[in-house]
Amino acid sequence: MKDVYEDLAILERYIECRHANEGVALVMNDFEHLVHPKDKTAKCWHYDISHGATFGPVELDTPIGGKDVSITLKNSYQLDWRQHGSFWFLEVQGRLQ
Repeated sequence: MKDVYEDLAILERYIECRHANEGVALVMNDFEHLVHPKDKTAKCWHYDISHGATFGPVELDTPIGGKDVSITLKNSYQLDWRQHGSFWFLEVQGRLQ
């Protein structure tokens, strides 16, 4: 889940440095509990990627797996998952406004 936030931060940095005008993060999974969780009590949910989640601008530093984290997102995001068969797909545009 944290990886999605890290990927969006990387996309924002590419755009900030003028290496790209925009970018797209594509995510696929077969874990419905990530898309429609029953609860969000674990600390990994600080990096919420569930359907309808909104976040940003935000600075996050919740460590996952004992590793330090520092993620800054300058843009706002809303996640809209789509189901195809037993898989869930997410497309998020990573651009600065």
